[in-house]
Amino acid sequence: MKRKILTAACILSAAAMLSMPVCAADISIVMDGAKVESDTAPQITPEGRTIVPLRVISENLGAEVSWDGETKTVTAEKSGVSLSLVIGENSLDLNGGKLELDSPAQIINGRTMVPLRVISESFGCKVDWDGETKTVFVTTAEEKPAEQTASLPAFSTEGKDEYTLAAEKKVLEFTSNYDPADVSQPVVSIVSVDDKDPDDIKVYGGFWVLNYDLNGDILECVSGGSYPGCIHMKKTEKGVEATDFEVMEDGENGKESLIKICGGDEELALKVMNASELDEETRKQDIQAYVKANKLDIKGYKDYGWDAVYFDENNSSNENTSKESSSNESSSNESSSNKKTADVLGSEIPEEFEFSSGAGGWHTTLKLAKDGSFTGCYSDSEMGSTGDGYPHGTMYVCEFSGNFTDIKKNEDGTYSMKLGKLESKTEEGKEWIEEEIKYIASTPYGIDGGKNFVIYPPETAIDSLSDEFISWWPGRYDNDGDKKTIGCYGIYNKETEYGFFAY
Repeated sequence: MKRKILTAACILSAAAMLSMPVCAADISIVMDGAKVESDTAPQITPEGRTIVPLRVISENLGAEVSWDGETKTVTAEKSGVSLSLVIGENSLDLNGGKLELDSPAQIINGRTMVPLRVISESFGCKVDWDGETKTVFVTTAEEKPAEQTASLPAFSTEGKDEYTLAAEKKVLEFTSNYDPADVSQPVVSIVSVDDKDPDDIKVYGGFWVLNYDLNGDILECVSGGSYPGCIHMKKTEKGVEATDFEVMEDGENGKESLIKICGGDEELALKVMNASELDEETRKQDIQAYVKANKLDIKGYKDYGWDAVYFDENNSSNENTSKESSSNESSSNESSSNKKTADVLGSEIPEEFEFSSGAGGWHTTLKLAKDGSFTGCYSDSEMGSTGDGYPHGTMYVCEFSGNFTDIKKNEDGTYSMKLGKLESKTEEGKEWIEEEIKYIASTPYGIDGGKNFVIYPPETAIDSLSDEFISWWPGRYDNDGDKKTIGCYGIYNKETEYGFFAY
């Protein structure tokens, strides 16, 4: 399976661009200064959009176009971008992602007509309109200057657990599916590990490979793909090695193939599919660490059509030098610096916590940074809640981010902190169907409703904690009274008495 990264410009522009044409129009298309000839004239939709024959515009952009008469599907591919349309369907497939359209693709005079801007911007072009001359100007992407194209060091995989390291190495093998790039980044989101058999360890999750070219001081993502499934591993004298990779199939058989990969476990398959959403926070942290470790003059990264994501100010490769310099300043400046860094979690605090039912059902994962900022996701499933268009059940999901403030370490080793910002990626209650599953946007369960939080260290006595908080403790199932402390870090929501724990 090969799923190339979905560009934002495609998403933003496609949703309102395909409608039923009402008339042909005297419109000219000029690409890189040359007029594009077509035996079927461009059409105008009621929304004032220009639609053109897919084959004509795609081939002028250098894309390969194919037609499947049996499924009535037309596909165009070029440089890591794949676009396909089914005649009569109100959706557009962009790099493996379904996008609902206002009206179906249609055939006029034997030609498949599609929105000009969607196709052009999908392949990295700039589109301008001259109303006076009724001319659409398409400018293809400029070649990068030689001095801005560089072969960069490979991504480092230090400081991660052995399964993640092996998975990253295996995922990078998929770079052969794409055009060469300056550097490739693996992004791994593991949801389950079955290590009962050391010769066949099954690691399930969402796995990405992202390919970048350096343009000035920005890494531009030129291609990439998602590979949800299971990586088989084994333990050797050198450590854990990946031996095989079972990847979910593309198309209508995708869900069934993933369930089969997961040994018939539909709940696990849903978790894997949910994990196949790109973890942007992990991605950013990995790139920042890579830039810093290699002392590269890179300020951020961007996907086509999106604004650049810039790194944190303290990610500079000369950070240590800056700290040394600041230590030589006056005592007043030193006091000010200490005040700024007082509200920082210690290095002993884990990065990941979970609030869950403990029975393989719903769960909320919280990834906590040392500065108190966090990202997280909540998911729950109802396999029996089905309907027209979603025979595989319903998922309740929420991706969120925020930060804790007023962080203070207390004498007993606990940390007290207050909830600052809390934002959800998708508005609560929004519903959509994807790959025959209905998704409903929910709340950041476990975090919402709270104002004051406490981090308890592993040595905290169980009998000093509230019964409600301990009811969420992972050790509650096998504790016959011999355990006197919680044995792991926990985050306590004082208002709701919910508990997150570092397993």
